[in-house]
Amino acid sequence: MNPLNLQAAVPVGDSIAKPFRILTHGRQITIRSQQPMHSIMVWTARGHRVVEQKDLNAQDFNFTVTVNEKIFFVMIRMKNGQTYSEKIGI
Repeated sequence: MNPLNLQAAVPVGDSIAKPFRILTHGRQITIRSQQPMHSIMVWTARGHRVVEQKDLNAQDFNFTVTVNEKIFFVMIRMKNGQTYSEKIGI
């Protein structure tokens, strides 16, 4: 084993902490972030776009889902350029 060959790996089952939380209460969804968010896009599992908000510059964003779907995909782009996506169910 070479002591100079250092590699950082994320063990299976562990994930990197995301700088936001997605909270659901019925059909209302709230996204809270530690960093300012630049844009948010939400679409259904069938591909229908529900929310597209650009130039947001906020740490909190909430909306109410008006379509009769149970599974959604959320894409969040932070002000620093990092992009995260997540699948949620309500």
